[in-house]
Amino acid sequence: MIYLLIISFFSIVLPLLIVRWVVGVLGFTKSRSDRVIAGVLGGIARQLNIDSTVLRVIWIILIFFAGFGVGTYILLWIFMPVGD
Repeated sequence: MIYLLIISFFSIVLPLLIVRWVVGVLGFTKSRSDRVIAGVLGGIARQLNIDSTVLRVIWIILIFFAGFGVGTYILLWIFMPVGD
């Protein structure tokens, strides 16, 4: 039972909290020019003033080791407004 609660938290609740924080609190927007799939990481990297390639590598590592990267990316793709 506890295992299912932990899985639910990491697969549903945590991505939603990250999306709410990134879009609502920080005001990040997707990039139109620096995009590989949807411009999500390009927009975040632009506003954090870091190289988008570094952020993409970190994101891939999080996908494999933390397990919540794909769902969070899809939610950000849907809910982040388009910038520049």
